[in-house]
Amino acid sequence: MAFPKGFIKNIKLSKTKVGFPRRQELLDNITNDGTFLPRGVGTEDMDREFLDFIKDDLEITIGGQRVPVIFLTTQRWNEFSKTWQHSDKYKNIKLPFITVVREPDVQFGTAQDNNWNVAQANNHYIHLKVATFEGGRKGVDLYKIPQPTAMDIKYDVRLFCNRMKDVNLFNTLIQKKFNARQHYLFVNGHPMPVILNDIGDESQVEDFEQRRFYIQLFNMQLLGYLLSEEDYEVVPTVSRLRITEEIMVTTIKPTITFDKVKEVETICLYFFIKKKVRSQFKFTVEFDSHYTRIDTDNLSSVSFLVNNISKTLPFDVRSGDKITVNFVKETNNEASFNLNGILL
Repeated sequence: MAFPKGFIKNIKLSKTKVGFPRRQELLDNITNDGTFLPRGVGTEDMDREFLDFIKDDLEITIGGQRVPVIFLTTQRWNEFSKTWQHSDKYKNIKLPFITVVREPDVQFGTAQDNNWNVAQANNHYIHLKVATFEGGRKGVDLYKIPQPTAMDIKYDVRLFCNRMKDVNLFNTLIQKKFNARQHYLFVNGHPMPVILNDIGDESQVEDFEQRRFYIQLFNMQLLGYLLSEEDYEVVPTVSRLRITEEIMVTTIKPTITFDKVKEVETICLYFFIKKKVRSQFKFTVEFDSHYTRIDTDNLSSVSFLVNNISKTLPFDVRSGDKITVNFVKETNNEASFNLNGILL
């Protein structure tokens, strides 16, 4: 479909997110593959994303044909510049075309905010806290990742053409793309800036059998980083335990067991008392804990005996202690209370 002259294309009708919504959008892009951990990043991933950037975002069409893009290493560039294999069946050079050459001397990258790791510390940092629930135990898994290893990769992008009009077309496209000095690539969802360092000219007249042609050089630098999925850590933790016990008409002996977990912080014992239940029950604890607060519903008073010794909040219990709970209801309806504390 041909558009009439002066027809404006590619108009953005949706408002771009800024501030916190934009940061949340970037985080969602990193983990949009269905996992809580970000995808790893390697050198090949950055090369592939940069090449797609040149092919797609900097795509130009000359004479109704899309200008081809050729990715070369430094060694292949030396061979290519001598043989010029990009030619037609008559061995004539086909112009225009674009070459992308990655410089092999990858440098240690620019530190983010000038912050560096502690030497030989191998620290892992919390990326995300994921809530878990298993067998009545509420907890949190900590997803930890190391600080990525920064690296700067330089690319030489060259446009070969035989008309200054084509040079102006490609140069204008790049100037607009880098009008904020940098343009972001999303390598496996990770935003990485590309900076336009320099624009040069390598045009020569004596090559191609005295054919006049232009070589416009654009030196770009990708401020990337490496992130290996093998270095990720998932640390299970528990932030709160909730134990539910139902008090029947007859005396019961509740059994409470715990698995061994890391970084246990708080515990909550929940007691539900049915109608016509007498005002006392007993149980034996199997864990060390320290209780500091009680929340009641339909109870006028609650008192505790630990090994037949009266206790008031706060108080400690040890594994094997006998706890007697005496309570008085406000009405004859169902009642409940929470006993909150921490595990010792």
